[in-house]
Amino acid sequence: REDYYRKEISFRVSCSYGPGRYDPDYEEEGRDYPLPFVRWTEGRNMEAVLDLMASGSLRPLDLVTHRFEFEDSPAAYEMIASGSEPYCGMLLDYPGEDRVRRAAVDLGSAPRSRTEGSIGLSVAGAGSFAQSFLLPELGRLGRVDRRLVTTASGVTAGDVGRRFGFAGAVDSFDAIIEDEPTTAVLIATRHDMHAGLVERALRAGRHVFVEKPLCIREEELRSIAACIRELAASGPLPVLQVGFNRRFSPAARKLRSHFGDDPCPLMMHYRVNAGRIPREHWTQSPEHGGGRIVGEACHFIDLMQFVCGSDPVSVCAQAIRTGDSSVPLQDNVSIQLSFGNGSVGTIHYFSEGARAMPKEMLEVSGRGTSAVIDNFRTLEVYGSRKSGRIRAAGKGFGEELEAFGRAMRTGEPAIAIESQLITTLSTFRALESIESGKVLPVDIRDLYPEEEEVP
Repeated sequence: REDYYRKEISFRVSCSYGPGRYDPDYEEEGRDYPLPFVRWTEGRNMEAVLDLMASGSLRPLDLVTHRFEFEDSPAAYEMIASGSEPYCGMLLDYPGEDRVRRAAVDLGSAPRSRTEGSIGLSVAGAGSFAQSFLLPELGRLGRVDRRLVTTASGVTAGDVGRRFGFAGAVDSFDAIIEDEPTTAVLIATRHDMHAGLVERALRAGRHVFVEKPLCIREEELRSIAACIRELAASGPLPVLQVGFNRRFSPAARKLRSHFGDDPCPLMMHYRVNAGRIPREHWTQSPEHGGGRIVGEACHFIDLMQFVCGSDPVSVCAQAIRTGDSSVPLQDNVSIQLSFGNGSVGTIHYFSEGARAMPKEMLEVSGRGTSAVIDNFRTLEVYGSRKSGRIRAAGKGFGEELEAFGRAMRTGEPAIAIESQLITTLSTFRALESIESGKVLPVDIRDLYPEEEEVP
């Protein structure tokens, strides 16, 4: 500062930002601001700079004092660090595309070849959810060779791979599919990527664990259903398991045991104090997250299927209008479900509740007995000789991976594929019901429009 002050030097920074920066509608969806409203948006700033470069008015190459081949880049950094000669701009020349088609980093923390009798597991997507709830539980899979990790950021892939003991970090899902020792894939990317990655992995003969939702569009669900039908016609299916963890929780298992494997029709009420998520968050986007019913309510539908032992056959949903434009329509919804065995379930999902109230409460009644799961911490049982409060903590993340590992070894899926398809289809029908106000059937035959019989 002293030099600038004494010499009265003015320093101006060229900013390529502008209106639109950090606005997902502008940056991710490409919705530009009208010219009379904003002259210099982020994109128009960039266009102006490129026009100046194209006309020769701005010559950035005049600033380049040194040029290095990429493989010689350590010498460039050595020159900077040592100050051996003056420099301004430096360019690194990267090799042609044929030499950089695949990037991989050997993390040296796991064997490069598959151990006999073990599962070769690779991971696509390793955000905060996967790092907090899935990757720490991988030991529950059984004998696993931790193969490769790919994420949107190569730095993240390397860091996560090292921390969780994977052999390598790679730059694409292609590299995972081409890795022969990889026999199973865990997918925890953004929701809009799930469908494509699931189908590619299944067609490559890999077992798949995909964090919910299975997909975010009905046409994607039809494509997955067609893929499964095609693969089933030619041999044993790889295991496909969606991350519906709540059915594997200790509380859900004990509740199911209370009512039996073949219960009478049950009345189920599921209250979800979900809390607010900003409208601009990616999970709220129909294009990227699918919204909260597709992305989260699928959990609660699946748990009801597990508890009553039957799949939904119809759905009716209603949403309240809060008058607050920052609250998406899907944030405050009541979903009524009818199941094939006569059971009835209601999900009250809302974002406007008190933060102090527990997030989830499931009440189930039938044949003179009742049970209540309180936020997956305790199970209260009524109307039997075993009445009372049972401690049953945990939402089943470790247990669902344990079930996935068992399914891969035995060939018996932990959740029937048809049931997983119906769960996802139910969320799409719930969205339609909100718009139409009608009770809509949930029929898996809708996924096979050209078939008279469903395999």
